[in-house]
Amino acid sequence: ALDFMINNIPNGKKRGTALANDVIRNYKKYNVKYVIWNRYIWHPGRGWKKYSGPSDHTDHVHVSFNK
Repeated sequence: ALDFMINNIPNGKKRGTALANDVIRNYKKYNVKYVIWNRYIWHPGRGWKKYSGPSDHTDHVHVSFNK
């Protein structure tokens, strides 16, 4: 998995959303398992759902990859 920190950059939320959307558009190419961003989790074939794990992921975009 990779965490892309956005909390200390200009327009962080907007850039985080753009990054998450770009990763999702290319999920097959990157072999993405799921994306967590701003209290939501995205899975291929399921889309976005509310996320209530230990971190709300508002300061970074989390991208997990298949092996």
